Amino acid sequence: VRGVRAIFRFAEGGAQQTWVVLPDNSAVLRTMAFDPSGNMFVGGPNENIYRVAPDESVATFAFVGDVKALLVYGGFLYAAATSNGQSQVVRFPVDAGGNLGAVETYFDVSAFNGSEALSLAVAASGDLFVGTDGDDPVVVVRADRSAEVLYTGVLLPEALSLAWGADPFLYMVQGRTDETEPDLVRINTRQQAGG
Repeated sequence: VRGVRAIFRFAEGGAQQTWVVLPDNSAVLRTMAFDPSGNMFVGGPNENIYRVAPDESVATFAFVGDVKALLVYGGFLYAAATSNGQSQVVRFPVDAGGNLGAVETYFDVSAFNGSEALSLAVAASGDLFVGTDGDDPVVVVRADRSAEVLYTGVLLPEALSLAWGADPFLYMVQGRTDETEPDLVRINTRQQAGG
């Protein structure tokens, strides 16, 4: 996905192909995540989250917000989203057919430290890593929904993207600030990847 309403794919060693074009002319797609059944959930600054099934059929689920990141874990679709100036991680239960249930607020990022959530990753323990634009850009949300900054004073903002490498390393794309150029940072989380 790259900021338009289409989804692209690349065959190994091949050129870009347009895979699916959403029927919603106003859709802007910036992030995606797969569930165990191969359904792709996509989002961006829209009034919906979209599900694209393996057969390329598209379903629409109402959700107004600027979705920055999506993650499927433990039967839920998690979304880092900003709406009305508030940044939260919300989640939807996902049923066996890939349908989304009612949304609930999982963690209020703005209330925690006034930052905006930009990226998500999860550990096998269920700890949710939330990349933000805050001074300490990675927040760890525990399964009981308590939260703490990861390595206070060590990591520089912004955590534009998070991705697991070989355990226990989480990789962070650090956005450019006035003092630094963009960088790729490897973080020893002392945990195992959760998905």
